[in-house]
Amino acid sequence: MAKKQDKIIWMLTFVLAFFLSDVVHSQSAGNLSILENGFVSVFGEHNFTEGSGFITEGMITTARTGKESYLNFAPGSNWTGAAKGRCVDGYVQVHHNEPFVFPIGTADTYRPVAISGGVNTAAAYFDKSPANLSNGAANAKVDRLSNKEYWDIKGDKAVSISFLWMHSSDISSTTGGKLSTLKVIGLRNGQWEVVPSAVDEKIDKRFSTKSLGIRSTSDLTSGTITTATAIVPNKYEYFTLGAIADDIDERSSTVSDNFVVSSYPNPVKNELYVDLKEISGTKGTIEIYNLYGNLIEERTYDNTSNDIEYVNTSSYVNGMYKVVVRVDNRQVSHKFVVNRTH
Repeated sequence: MAKKQDKIIWMLTFVLAFFLSDVVHSQSAGNLSILENGFVSVFGEHNFTEGSGFITEGMITTARTGKESYLNFAPGSNWTGAAKGRCVDGYVQVHHNEPFVFPIGTADTYRPVAISGGVNTAAAYFDKSPANLSNGAANAKVDRLSNKEYWDIKGDKAVSISFLWMHSSDISSTTGGKLSTLKVIGLRNGQWEVVPSAVDEKIDKRFSTKSLGIRSTSDLTSGTITTATAIVPNKYEYFTLGAIADDIDERSSTVSDNFVVSSYPNPVKNELYVDLKEISGTKGTIEIYNLYGNLIEERTYDNTSNDIEYVNTSSYVNGMYKVVVRVDNRQVSHKFVVNRTH
């Protein structure tokens, strides 16, 4: 009886807050916006297609900056009908310990995450590159990071987390077409690191794959990946998807169309040597890319240059990089690691 009274009091408090405060307002028809430091709580089931109670159908937007706002799911509550164009563009928080899927995304994307159950866990999706979240530092196991999306997940309870990717996630580019290298990557203390995880052969049924129009098995176009163990989200600042590195030799060489280039040492501290002896007398370019695939340095060489070019890496943060040498319409590339202890 006491629990029932508590629920009634909570609902009355919510209704009063809805009408008497300025933390919630409707935008265009069918959409709801929750202003900074505000919240709306769901009791029972919310239908993103039809709406429920005071909550309209369609998109729900919460504040992402300043004092964040939330769509809360109370004990015993859930949702149906979320998809692209009808989900939460912002933060969702769950107030029970049952397994839960966060119906998050944007008007153009839907990227839910699922947890095994952790009271007060919150999550939001960002459809932008995570490059500006840190200076790009990563441990040597991280080969490449997504430049498309990331998630902010908060919570002090250990939970297993499953992430959904779809075609626009461009997992093929991130992994070089090798799905086996895909991992969850977490930003911890300003450095990206691999979170033990594995691609799910069968996409988690909680994501309602049929309604999303995707296959039931994971591939490069869509799928889910789950952490190998329960983790505490608050130990990481953000999460994204990325690829792990192959074993890298001290001296890396690549051969393509009788075109040979070597570089060393690997890992490198302050100088990378690019050996061009095999293509001496040619003209071309040397390009360096970071783990997001962004070009960070480019230089030309010609037939009067030295056979060995020096790349100053003293300003590079620790992590994985790729050197690309282009001659005419040909190119070779390979990876190197900057690992400089201070």
